[in-house]
Amino acid sequence: IGDMNAYFMEDPIEVFRSAGLVDLLAGESNPYSYVFGGQSGALDHAFATSSLAPQVTGALEWHINADEPPVLDYNLEFGRDPSLFDAATPYRASDHDPTLVGLDLVP
Repeated sequence: IGDMNAYFMEDPIEVFRSAGLVDLLAGESNPYSYVFGGQSGALDHAFATSSLAPQVTGALEWHINADEPPVLDYNLEFGRDPSLFDAATPYRASDHDPTLVGLDLVP
């Protein structure tokens, strides 16, 4: 699970698939975890081995960051006022959306 810095159809992701790993987000109709310059794409991925895949109860991208405006960015570069940030919410905690994977590991 994580930021692979490669889009869905690029070689690094194909290497995971050809090694037999199951792409847990393959069922999403329009997967994206990152927006830059108005273009969205999936840079974050979740894979499972064939033995783990049956124990996966679900996987999704939680769209709480990528769609948020840059003014809500999470860092203090360029003299941003720290009072503008609300640490009590998960929104814009990163420039990527988190990937959530549910597991049922009970034998």
